[in-house]
Amino acid sequence: MERMNRRGRVRSVLVGVGGALVLACGVEKPGGPLDAPGQVTQAASTCEKRALSGGIRTILHFNNPLAPCVAADDGTRDLTIRNELVRLIDHVPAGSYIRGTWYALADNESAIPAALVRAQGRGAVVQVSIDGGEGVPAAGSAARAQLDQLTQKKVCPSSTGCISSNGGAAHTKAWTFSRTTYPGETATTTYVVWVGSYNMTNGPDGNAGFNNSATLYGNQELYNFVRDYLENMYAMSPRYSDYYDTSQTPARGFYMDASASVYASPELTSDLVVQRIDADVWTPSAGCVVRVINPHFTYERRAVTQQLARMKSGGCDVAIIGNHVDQTEYDRLTAVGIPIKALKISGTDRVHDKLIAIYARKAGTTSWAYRVYTGSHNFSPGSLTGGDDIFVRLGEESGTNHAMYDAVLAHFNDGWTSPYAVTLTGAN
Repeated sequence: MERMNRRGRVRSVLVGVGGALVLACGVEKPGGPLDAPGQVTQAASTCEKRALSGGIRTILHFNNPLAPCVAADDGTRDLTIRNELVRLIDHVPAGSYIRGTWYALADNESAIPAALVRAQGRGAVVQVSIDGGEGVPAAGSAARAQLDQLTQKKVCPSSTGCISSNGGAAHTKAWTFSRTTYPGETATTTYVVWVGSYNMTNGPDGNAGFNNSATLYGNQELYNFVRDYLENMYAMSPRYSDYYDTSQTPARGFYMDASASVYASPELTSDLVVQRIDADVWTPSAGCVVRVINPHFTYERRAVTQQLARMKSGGCDVAIIGNHVDQTEYDRLTAVGIPIKALKISGTDRVHDKLIAIYARKAGTTSWAYRVYTGSHNFSPGSLTGGDDIFVRLGEESGTNHAMYDAVLAHFNDGWTSPYAVTLTGAN
């Protein structure tokens, strides 16, 4: 079966990419613009939150197409994340480096590739790796016209990731900027890293869906790790069937510090998400809060739902917003009393965030802490053992200052209380 684009045409490709592809389970299919929401009043929370993550300046951005902060002309989309990426690119000076990777680029969503062309034109070095299927717009499209002008681009195989040699996709969404500006400042800042769930489309996986991103400024070691990861993706060599590997010397596929820790798939011997939650040594008890937004909850990733069920059984208040929930995992979650909602407009799901927010007591102590987990990782086999993906743990927050946790809860509540929220009563 050939991979088709969003309107059913077989995609043309830019460089020697051939072969057929059956999409790995759990990799979302991008979509086009959707019907506008009805005239329902809903207060929008802030789509931008500035905070410190482990002492590093960090900005979280959120798309909420039901009550957009930056509304598109047709009223169906929120351009908050897209516009921030364009701003970051437009403020990279000559001689600086932009590296990035993307999974999906819609034919009619050319704002980001056009910004990359502008950066290249003023003397910045622009280097991108692209999923070999959904990442390549159709010939003759507006986005393709911009993409064709980039001189340093690599299209990864359509049947694997860029790093992964397994069947899957290049699903990571990440950027590094050697120098750009913090919003509202004129002086440039070095070592900037962007990670998120956002695809460059006008469908639910992009401007028309719930999405999130995190941008961290001035952490050179984090920058170096993500830069090297993006270089590996661009080179498509070496390739790995098991990239995350702690048995190697040095260990491979992850970076940890107080501001952000990054864990890269494919991983064949454990569950990256469950490992990270366990590593924080949370003790479920009364007063604990767990909020999760993720499109996929599949049987193959039952370790995740089992972990959430354990936390609920231990006393945590757990709630989930999702799209595609297998019946086995629906039964597992609801058996312990975890409610699950979807967000739908005209029957189409609008959830694309990859977010977990936890407030809980640390094991063996009387101390409570807050943590946000983000990235591009779905709770599906494709994100764990298939293609390229990242799971990101932001810095721990405690005391009365937990701006990142509060921002994610506000975003979650925007969805949970929306008139478009639907309580699931079975597999979705």
